[in-house]
Amino acid sequence: MANTALIAVVLAGGKSSRMGQDKSMLYSSKLQASLLQQSISLLTQLAHCEVVISSNTYAGGVKDIIPECGPLSGIHAVLNQAGLQPVNGYLFIPVDMPKLSLRLLESLLLFGEQQQCAAYANNSFLPCYLPVDHHKQNKLLTVLNQQLQSKDWSVRRLLAHLGARSMPWQDDEQLVNINNPQDWQQHCV
Repeated sequence: MANTALIAVVLAGGKSSRMGQDKSMLYSSKLQASLLQQSISLLTQLAHCEVVISSNTYAGGVKDIIPECGPLSGIHAVLNQAGLQPVNGYLFIPVDMPKLSLRLLESLLLFGEQQQCAAYANNSFLPCYLPVDHHKQNKLLTVLNQQLQSKDWSVRRLLAHLGARSMPWQDDEQLVNINNPQDWQQHCV
């Protein structure tokens, strides 16, 4: 990972058990891309950012250190790989939110920077922005390790430990995630 102001991460390491196949590779004719391609394309539009894929199957992806703990596995793996690299923050998005917009992500980053705290939109704990400096990164890794050791895989509780704030957002449709074939048919076909 190179020096950059922001590391933007696609969380694509889930088991996709309700979908019955790897969601990240599903191709949508409506999107003209797979869910993973759509997510990467969205994140590459952000300024001063490096895009990272958290995935156990994607070539070049950051592999889970502690697998099968949901999104926290990916967050943990990326933070550990980054080490103490100088960055201002991390933006984590799930691969299964095809309606996320650049406007939402830029607003979330601005909100987190202005509030000087971790941030998420409405009651959706992903996507989330985690600002870091040396002290905050150590605290974040400590909290993450404690949660994983106690088998608490809740992103909501991680954000609560970090004092995250919810950014009001009018368009809840952008925060819909695709979990099963019915969701896929409704939102992506």
